[in-house]
Amino acid sequence: MLLGLCEAVMLIIIGVSERKKGLGQELRPCSHCGRETFHTLEQRQPWFSFFFIPIFPVESPSVMARCNLCGRERRVLDPPLTT
Repeated sequence: MLLGLCEAVMLIIIGVSERKKGLGQELRPCSHCGRETFHTLEQRQPWFSFFFIPIFPVESPSVMARCNLCGRERRVLDPPLTT
């Protein structure tokens, strides 16, 4: 029985979110559908978040290529040079 006593409740929200940055389009062969087609290139980097605010990166950035025909994504080992 709590008569006049207040209990403090603390809620902490932490997690990992991913930042994405579009790098453009590039003509590449798709390893899934086998066609030479344009792929959308994105740079992705996971960040540690505290109350939905990104604090620091968890890993180094990676570049992903998504086939515009079949939608298959794969990591790019030879990212394009951006200037």
